[in-house]
Amino acid sequence: MSDTLKLHLQNIPCQTMNDLKDWINKMMGVEWNEIKAHGFYTVKVDNTEKKNAYLIFKNEDVFRCATNKLPSYHIVVQGSNFGRYRDSEKDSWGKELVIQTPLNVTIEDLISRYDADIVMKCVQLNKNNEELRAESFVKLNNLPITTDEFFLRECLHTHNGPIPKYIYVGRTKNNASGWAKITFHNDVQRNLAATIFDTELCSNIFPINIIGKRGPTQKWIRTNVTKNDDPNASQNRSLSFRNIFRITTISRETALQIFPSLDTNLSYAKPIINRYDTSQWDVDSSATITILRTDLYSDFQQTIDRICEKFEVQKICKNIRDSGKRCTFNHGSPQKTSLAASMLAQTFAPINIKLNTERQKQLFREL
Repeated sequence: MSDTLKLHLQNIPCQTMNDLKDWINKMMGVEWNEIKAHGFYTVKVDNTEKKNAYLIFKNEDVFRCATNKLPSYHIVVQGSNFGRYRDSEKDSWGKELVIQTPLNVTIEDLISRYDADIVMKCVQLNKNNEELRAESFVKLNNLPITTDEFFLRECLHTHNGPIPKYIYVGRTKNNASGWAKITFHNDVQRNLAATIFDTELCSNIFPINIIGKRGPTQKWIRTNVTKNDDPNASQNRSLSFRNIFRITTISRETALQIFPSLDTNLSYAKPIINRYDTSQWDVDSSATITILRTDLYSDFQQTIDRICEKFEVQKICKNIRDSGKRCTFNHGSPQKTSLAASMLAQTFAPINIKLNTERQKQLFREL
């Protein structure tokens, strides 16, 4: 994802990190803590060495705002992983598709399906979705308050158990007993660990002190082990979650050919030999436009609703910094979503005011 949020800069009047920090704040309105990484490098243009820089942003919202505000003069057109160029929002209208697939389909599969000559960019939108991570873990409740991670690891090690991926040890709200979640690499390791813990930790009862309204009381408890081994869990995950990819094609014509059909008879598609059932692939078009300072437009919501009705599309709007919104039109053909984004952009295009004289400039400053 880092390459997706990476912006290369040229023609910058910066020689140091402090200069760069001030410059990006002035030009993009971006704070330094919103930058994940940065660096300088030298390029040779017409036998002249120039100093360029790159920025890696922490999230897509800030990245889009920065690229919208920064003049193209300062942006280096950079190649993507597939040898193409990163498009601006406008350039991607009519060429962007969102494809939902079963969980076993990867970016490489989509590239193989359509060829790198067709796909300029491919991003998996749900790559970091925590819900897709099918964990194998055991939960230990009613642990002695002195139990720690070292003790649990030693218990497994002593009895030839598996090595956990990670262990989290916590305490109950009344601070009377502890609990732990131990995560493993697979279900086999989890089941073996559960057997060991059940034998070694759950045989004996022990006392805990509970503070009540009538003072402290003693209660005897026993450690218990639970596993996330619901037999329907894997099936439910497969039905509930799908991989979601956003691809940008080489042309609007190509996107239009892909949109209505995933039939292997398409001339540009590579044949698939019984690998995936593409009938389970859902294709939608997508066109995104970022509008800054929507608080200045009292009729923004009514306008975007009328546009959706006119072109028979739907929208997803996400709030971003500076009272802006990033609006994505979908549930329509590439032509319709593209036209919807174009109309919204034209409706709320910034007004350019040309000041020719000092008197005009002074008046504008006073206003």
